[in-house]
Amino acid sequence: MQDDPIWRAFASTGDPLYYLLYKTVQAGEKKNRGENPAGQTPRPVD
Repeated sequence: MQDDPIWRAFASTGDPLYYLLYKTVQAGEKKNRGENPAGQTPRPVD
């Protein structure tokens, strides 16, 4: 987390937009790896 440039920008500025950007990127990376973002469950197949 400390090596991520977006996280460092958030830590130095405190701007919540950097935090939201960081979380969005993390969720996208999890999706690309086939993982579910926190709190989401797969929908049942009809």
